[in-house]
Amino acid sequence: MAVSETAIAKSVEILRRCGATRVVLFGSARTDPRQARDLDLACAGLSPRAFLQTVGQLLDEVEVKVDLIDLSAPTPFSRFIEETGTVIYEQRNAPPRN
Repeated sequence: MAVSETAIAKSVEILRRCGATRVVLFGSARTDPRQARDLDLACAGLSPRAFLQTVGQLLDEVEVKVDLIDLSAPTPFSRFIEETGTVIYEQRNAPPRN
């Protein structure tokens, strides 16, 4: 199943509601959503508990598989996402990134 703009928008809305301050789209859905089979997103601003609850909501409410990465821990993979991904949501007046 292709990743629709609706699936992306719904995912961002769920993440925003749950408290994410930043959402980054990466992976195949960033370059060609029609060919993507899942939605790769990374987010900042969620506590560990909120992150897990958000994953559950995404699984329940979005019609495609969503892989969610937490950007709060600086890892080589999170740095790669920050460098190559596309920011699709950023809260105004969010704390500065490290």
